[in-house]
Amino acid sequence: MAAVTTIAKSLFRFSTFAEGSQFSPFHVRKPDAGSNSGSGTPVAVGGSCVDKQNLSSEGVVTVQEHEKRSKRVPDVSVIIPVYRGSQYIAQALKSVFAQRFSAYEIIVVNDGSPETEQIERELQPYSQQITYIKQENGGPSSARNAGILQAKGEYVAFLDCDDAWHPNYLQEQLALLRADPDLDLIYCDALLIGTSPNAGKTVMEINPSRGAVTLESLLKLDCSVITSCTVVRRRCLLDAGLFDMDRRCCEDYDMWVRIADRGGRLAYQQKVLALRRIHSQAITADPSYVIDSQVAVFRKLGESLPLIPVHQAIVKNQIARCMAEIQLHRSKVDLMAGNYTEAAAAVRFANNYFQSRKLRSVEWIIRLMPRTVRLFYRTRNRWHSDVKHKKFFRSSDEVTFRR
Repeated sequence: MAAVTTIAKSLFRFSTFAEGSQFSPFHVRKPDAGSNSGSGTPVAVGGSCVDKQNLSSEGVVTVQEHEKRSKRVPDVSVIIPVYRGSQYIAQALKSVFAQRFSAYEIIVVNDGSPETEQIERELQPYSQQITYIKQENGGPSSARNAGILQAKGEYVAFLDCDDAWHPNYLQEQLALLRADPDLDLIYCDALLIGTSPNAGKTVMEINPSRGAVTLESLLKLDCSVITSCTVVRRRCLLDAGLFDMDRRCCEDYDMWVRIADRGGRLAYQQKVLALRRIHSQAITADPSYVIDSQVAVFRKLGESLPLIPVHQAIVKNQIARCMAEIQLHRSKVDLMAGNYTEAAAAVRFANNYFQSRKLRSVEWIIRLMPRTVRLFYRTRNRWHSDVKHKKFFRSSDEVTFRR
């Protein structure tokens, strides 16, 4: 009986190994695979509208009516990139309009979306209240950079189009930034919603931030910055060189590390001030792509930043961890394909890093009873899929925001 219990625990550990990766899966997005569908021409009526040709210089290109209505410089520029998510964009905007802090501007960046017609239909009621940028598809970095270059506020607040803020979000974030003039970036916690068994938990419950936010804690992944929960000084983003447009995943993590490397001060509060939506188009649907992107970012940071030996060692360790997680993912793919020898070899490779007794047991069980392991994993995946697609929060649900 004890042997059976040990086997069952080992198989469960294998099936879930690396799924709780320290690298937060909630602040990254699936690569924008759409074609260059953006026409590059202004389309919004009222408000402000620019095309990508205007991005070489700073300052917002506005129509006269908008300038008359909005002469004061906003304190915060809210930047909302959108590729897909036409069904969510209105809720994101409503959550901004419900803010108790009102000295803001809103910049929506259409990153060559295949849903442009639907997006612009959703934006039409707010056309006099937003700046609308339409560009060819360039990925999340390109979209955020476009917004940053057009922003007028001292601070930038990022909000993904499928997320939302509580009415006191900007008020509480700005209060902390203003209370400490040396603070450059603040982030908070968010409640997870959507079609996932994690709905109802918070991001920091799953990926907690521990201790002070420093270059070392970011490299160790002891602190995970949540992009839709971040308010940062615009000057810091410009000084850091903006988001890396070669990165379509983990580009935000790359930015926070570079800000910290330049001496920027980052901090967080554990208040839940936002909603973070999980859905089928999120990057977490493709774990191998996430881990590959982590490897690319860590390698870039190791090569481009003047890291001290201790930090270089951390980066190398993170790359090794990522490579081990890639092998674990491949072992599961090989197992389901019936390639049992390859699956066992991949588990052994991964365990060279993890040094786990349970993984050692899994390798042994795969070699002795491969079909049993495959049946267990298939059953577990079927159950997990049923739970994952349960409607915890329907996309059609209306989120109500009151001041």
